[in-house]
Amino acid sequence: MNTDTEYLSLWEASKLSPYSQEYLGLLARKKMLKAVKINKRWFTTRDWLAEYVEEKNPGTSLLEEASRAPQASDRPRERSLLSPALIVIASLLVLIFIGYLRLSHQIAHLEAESDSLQESMQQENGLANPEMFQMFQKQDLAF
Repeated sequence: MNTDTEYLSLWEASKLSPYSQEYLGLLARKKMLKAVKINKRWFTTRDWLAEYVEEKNPGTSLLEEASRAPQASDRPRERSLLSPALIVIASLLVLIFIGYLRLSHQIAHLEAESDSLQESMQQENGLANPEMFQMFQKQDLAF
């Protein structure tokens, strides 16, 4: 069989080129890489693949280009360190923490406001001694 008509699957072509099988499929669908579709699968030839590589990188042969770039299938798959569920949980925890900080800031502000109001009430009533003020508060509650 002549090498011009010997079809390569895109998986085989990806082994000969610096491009992944997925990218070659995209190029074939966009008619940027000469390819034929047989039974829902794309096929190309070594010559068509070499033409595309030469067109994109003038002066470079298919074998030179393939030897330069590691294949995507040769590399171990990179896994995301954070799954989407962990990202959601972490985001919720951050929001809860921010809410807690705001609430604690508001409580501290209210306590400071309460203390200053208590001091001003003591001064208005002429009670310089806080113990006397507490005694009067207890008496008011008793009635």
